[in-house]
Amino acid sequence: MFLGVYALLVLFLFFPHIIKRYATLFQSVVLPCHYTSVSTQSAMVKWIYKSYCRDRTRDSFSFPDSYEAGSAASHLDCSDNRRTVRTVASISGSSVTLSEYYKNRDVTIINTADLRIGEVQWGDSGVYFCQVTIADDIEGQNEASVELLVLGEIFLLSYCFFHHVVMQRISTTNRNV
Repeated sequence: MFLGVYALLVLFLFFPHIIKRYATLFQSVVLPCHYTSVSTQSAMVKWIYKSYCRDRTRDSFSFPDSYEAGSAASHLDCSDNRRTVRTVASISGSSVTLSEYYKNRDVTIINTADLRIGEVQWGDSGVYFCQVTIADDIEGQNEASVELLVLGEIFLLSYCFFHHVVMQRISTTNRNV
């Protein structure tokens, strides 16, 4: 009986801490959400986005050592009324529904519950919560989270700066001729 109850609904929280994912600006990323259930009913999966409690833009330009261990509280630990909270997408059966904010983006749910974001943007950095609901399966953990930090590509930034400087010089030269 104990084993049966344990197996009813388990989001794979093999990771005692929040799972962390990094993505370079404009790349695609898949945020994992895995669950098991003995129920024959289909699951309703819902992804929710929560912004950081403090701006992490400076962290996006390098692979910060502090991001790995121990510094989570300062950018994750605040009430929801002090940050942006919004539904990203949900799926029930085979029908994926995107919230209004994501309708013009390359966002979908794949592999039954994983969230795929194509061409990540700076504003995509934050914590994503996967919630799984199965009507006749109420045992176990039904939520897991993944932290996403969008990193700046230093070469891309250097190119943009170089291109901007060159274009300014060409523009100035053309005016002086």
